[in-house]
Amino acid sequence: MKDFNKLSDKQISKLTDEELQIYYKIELAKSGVPIIERPESPIYEKFPEASITLYYSNILDTVHSTDPNVIAKIHGLLEGNKELLKSTDYNTYGDTGAFIVHKELRKYSSPLKFETHAKQAYPFEMKDEVQRIHKANDEKNKAFKEAQEKWGEFDEAREIAKAAIYGTWRDVLNKLQELERHTDRFGEYMVLAGNDYETALGFYTKAFDAPVETLTEIKKIYDKPKNDK
Repeated sequence: MKDFNKLSDKQISKLTDEELQIYYKIELAKSGVPIIERPESPIYEKFPEASITLYYSNILDTVHSTDPNVIAKIHGLLEGNKELLKSTDYNTYGDTGAFIVHKELRKYSSPLKFETHAKQAYPFEMKDEVQRIHKANDEKNKAFKEAQEKWGEFDEAREIAKAAIYGTWRDVLNKLQELERHTDRFGEYMVLAGNDYETALGFYTKAFDAPVETLTEIKKIYDKPKNDK
């Protein structure tokens, strides 16, 4: 393929998507950027359905039971106990792990709100299978993150390559469209000027701020020898 930088504006404007992609990859290759696809999120292995329901208290979430009535009994023992402290009545002290209790404890003005919550669990016999799935998914996730990091190392280089190819291509299209608008409009001024280029140019430059490059192209189209008109 012809060097992209040696293509004319007309040639660039007629490039297909496939050709633009090839030029983009050539630009990546010049910069030493690996030509690889963006990493896609892996398909993780699904866990089997957890068949056991464990119940626990919102107050004592470390105590679980398969029987919600057991949690209700615990709530019954705690309800009305005036010696229970609010969590705001104490806090940890530095790195000692010890607590400092407030001088004046704020007793509960109303009974504690006890709630029974539930979560699912697996039977012990499924331990190995569940751990295997965890490990497999963790490995997939780790590989995906490493691939993302590798991809991210060349983000700036890819953006530069895109600007060099796709950015230039868009600029050329915009420039040619702008030129087409100016040349079509200039044709109307040629009619008004009786096909006299210099007169039309005087009219046009007073009305529009056209770039020098555009005026040069207009001159090629409309400023022809008298015998060619």
